[in-house]
Amino acid sequence: MTGRTIALTAIVPRFPRKTSPPNCLQIGLFNPGTRRSWSIKGLVHITGGGFVDNIPRVLPDDCNAVIMRGTWDVLPIYGLLQARGKVSDAEMHQVFNMGIGMVVIVREEESARVLRSIRAQKMNAWEIGFIDSGNRRVQLA
Repeated sequence: MTGRTIALTAIVPRFPRKTSPPNCLQIGLFNPGTRRSWSIKGLVHITGGGFVDNIPRVLPDDCNAVIMRGTWDVLPIYGLLQARGKVSDAEMHQVFNMGIGMVVIVREEESARVLRSIRAQKMNAWEIGFIDSGNRRVQLA
């Protein structure tokens, strides 16, 4: 069950659980040929723990991930949960995936090509941040 489904089920108990589109793993977006052509530096499934707990697992000790809020479309359900639960932005990004199910870390010069490739598969994709020097943390900017 996805975070979005859990959130909707919490608000609308009879929410149908089979409404989510297939995810990138189910449609083979990250097959071996794609992975080789993209030169992936990190691949993160954003699950419980959101950005803050999941992304550092793939970062070198001397790097931070900077996530730029507002660079992707956030589903209205997250705003509703935040308002009704009086939840801070930081906690929302730690507890929920905010609509981002997978983070692909690639070289900056490959970013546009990777985005085009994902979008060609009829999936949403955004450039949501960058890697900076640091100490294996996620910064929400």
